[in-house]
Amino acid sequence: MRVLLIHKAKSKLEGSLLLRILCDNIKNLNLPKKIQFDLIQLGLEINENVFLKINDFNRIFFTPNFIDVWKNRKKFRYNLIINLDNSLYSFFCYWVLYSDRKIKISRKKFKNINDADDSEREKIIAESVLKQINGDNFYQIKLPSLNVEEIKLLNTKKIINWILESSGQKKLEFLNFIFIYFRVNNPTSQIKKVNNLIEEILRNTNHKVILTIDNSEKEIVKLVQKKIKINKDIILNFLSSNDIYYSLKFCQKSKTTITNIGYMCVICDVIGCNYIFPKESELTNKNISFISEHINYYSEKVFKS
Repeated sequence: MRVLLIHKAKSKLEGSLLLRILCDNIKNLNLPKKIQFDLIQLGLEINENVFLKINDFNRIFFTPNFIDVWKNRKKFRYNLIINLDNSLYSFFCYWVLYSDRKIKISRKKFKNINDADDSEREKIIAESVLKQINGDNFYQIKLPSLNVEEIKLLNTKKIINWILESSGQKKLEFLNFIFIYFRVNNPTSQIKKVNNLIEEILRNTNHKVILTIDNSEKEIVKLVQKKIKINKDIILNFLSSNDIYYSLKFCQKSKTTITNIGYMCVICDVIGCNYIFPKESELTNKNISFISEHINYYSEKVFKS
């Protein structure tokens, strides 16, 4: 069975979870055992990452032009074409290429999930597609395992421990800490809120805080370093460590992870870690209270166990 997925990404990680969920779960449906996946990737070229396995695909076509698609419309025949995008060009590919069956996401569905977090939106789209394949019967998606190299994960742990010990901290496995991994969209106001959140945590627990900011801009990192009040319980050595292997180790070893990034929540779900996901992506006093309540709960029910 040959399946073509048509997908568009605006960032390097966007859609990776969706593609992996579909590849894994379609194989679990009552379909022919041998399934080959092809991918038309529009927008940014996405590479192998913590979710996506490139070898899941037989062929990947990166933004093919109109002429190539038209010329090859009879050459590549599929049993199933799934359009995961709502752009005009994706619909051109969807309608022109030959297939026994075609599935798409309605514009109404895209509109309804427009305000959802990226990872939540991808899970909703995956459920919609799988439900259509499964004869409109409800299908409970299974989250994929993470695509990581164990040796690299082990070496990352060694590097983290060396950095911690060099700065007078305990090794990761002996460190009581809460991991904060935040995307800061409005540095001027948000950094102050992040600092308020950290102070709230330190005031109500006896845990240290490891802070990582998901912004590669040097100006933002410098601003965070300047604005966050210096404290022996705040570890800023990994402030700009956006390597997913660092985040994985921190999630695994922390008492809980606080993040406004949906993909990190999925990672925590997969590896079975506690996490707190604020209802709004930007920190507010209301969100800080929400997080504080959960921290207090974990302190009473989880951290002590």
